[in-house]
Amino acid sequence: MSLRRKDKFAIFVFLSILAFAVVCIVTANYEPIANEKPEKQKYIIVLRKDISDSDMEILKSNLIGLGANIYKEYNSTVMKGFAVEMPEEYVSVLEEDKYVVDVEPDQTG
Repeated sequence: MSLRRKDKFAIFVFLSILAFAVVCIVTANYEPIANEKPEKQKYIIVLRKDISDSDMEILKSNLIGLGANIYKEYNSTVMKGFAVEMPEEYVSVLEEDKYVVDVEPDQTG
């Protein structure tokens, strides 16, 4: 028994609508794909007072290269360092740097 052309078309339309409905139902419960970039937070990076200007520039370039946003630079006899916006994952790496004295959350608001 062979199906008529009209019946084949009706089955095709029905299966297409059914497939579309299944896709809609399955994807309705999923949230949009999150941005893959880590969330940035503000930190104060305090450097050793004896760091040379060239080493400070290298550290600054490395931070910018990693995607950190430096919004304040401290280079005085009182303090050397940066106020940065960067992912939390960078903190542990920076704390191991020989020129970094401390990395703390920026609480200035």
